[in-house]
Amino acid sequence: MAKVKSITEKPAEEALRKLARTMNQEIKNKLVDAYYISAQLGFSIETIRKWVQNKTIPHHRFGKRCVRFNPIEVEKWLKTKHVEAREGGGRWA
Repeated sequence: MAKVKSITEKPAEEALRKLARTMNQEIKNKLVDAYYISAQLGFSIETIRKWVQNKTIPHHRFGKRCVRFNPIEVEKWLKTKHVEAREGGGRWA
């Protein structure tokens, strides 16, 4: 039976849990490509590339086209992106 997502579960927290769950020690000590980060975080490859272009996501560039990510740095970056919801709703409450 498939696990049902909670409506209150935040996408960033879900992505962070997924990244931590699937990343073993072997991967944590290696640099990975944009496709791996895209798959683990659930964002499109275009979004990851746009974040690299805008210097939003932490990355390492080797030459002109080779971009790699340290999963530990991405995990820390993702933790800083959490925003608490306001009590009493907001625009869509």
